Amino acid sequence: MFSFPILIGDIGGTNSRFAIIEKQDADMVQFPSVKNAGYSSIQDVIEQNVFSQTELRPKTLVLAIAGPTGNIEKISMTNCPWDIDVYQLIADLNIDEAIAMSDFEAQALAAISTDVSEHALIKAGKSRPTSARAVLGPGTGLGMAGMIYIDGEWSIIPGEGGFVDIGPKTPRDTAIYKHAFAPDERPAAEEFISGRGLMRLYNAIAKTDGLDKSVSDPSEVTAAYQDGDDPVARETLELFVSYLGRYASDAALIYLARGGVFLTGGVAQRLEDVLKLPFFNEQFLDKEPYSDLVEEVPVYLMTEPLIALSGLCAYANHPDQFRITKQGRYWQNQK
Repeated sequence: MFSFPILIGDIGGTNSRFAIIEKQDADMVQFPSVKNAGYSSIQDVIEQNVFSQTELRPKTLVLAIAGPTGNIEKISMTNCPWDIDVYQLIADLNIDEAIAMSDFEAQALAAISTDVSEHALIKAGKSRPTSARAVLGPGTGLGMAGMIYIDGEWSIIPGEGGFVDIGPKTPRDTAIYKHAFAPDERPAAEEFISGRGLMRLYNAIAKTDGLDKSVSDPSEVTAAYQDGDDPVARETLELFVSYLGRYASDAALIYLARGGVFLTGGVAQRLEDVLKLPFFNEQFLDKEPYSDLVEEVPVYLMTEPLIALSGLCAYANHPDQFRITKQGRYWQNQK
């Protein structure tokens, strides 16, 4: 068990979110989301946006960080310029102990600790509560993790699935890829299936069709789609969820995720209506010779904006219920 109070933090590429749990099974006290830009370190964020707002001082720090966290002394974030020295962090903040995991391990904890009825159903399937699961989704980047049930406990397999290659499948894809990627550039999945990927895809479609760009921000793409007067925005979002469907189906096969695929991330949450159109499911099911297998896999969208904090809260309160290794990512204050 960890010592209370516990500060939990979801440190993403763009935003950081925090909550404090005063005692076991108490409701977490949440703090407003913080934009990482403008802060030089995670210490500054915590001191200015958490410690300045409460008299509670945590004894334990449980972090989910958008980047690899195992067996390294300093954690380098994937889409944020911070390098996190956890020994220095807990010394500066006078915290007794800390554990760090990837952001998608926290998302996986949420997929385990919540009921499927709490999420939006994107694709129906057979319910297999103790079968393997996968969680993935686009935000600033593209994350993935797997979950396996072993001897009454859930074990999480973190990964960096956003950096697998994603290739063209149709003649239209091939034409778009020529304008999206340089000849020697590797087409990593998150270069299309992420917030910045949405813009890359929009720009590539416009170039392919010889059209002028009318938007400059991912939020403008979704707004133009909703207005219905921008054909590039319409195709962008249709292709975006199609590519996400292919990627999600790949994850289902990689993990044999008969327990379900759980979509998350700020971009996916904003595209719930588009995900429920036929494009996602059509591509998810196009997996011969294993179409019958993926047809049985349910797909859920975790719509709670602070879902990672929910997963961290479940783990912080009852770490014994999850098989989360501390090796190489657990620190104690050396004071």
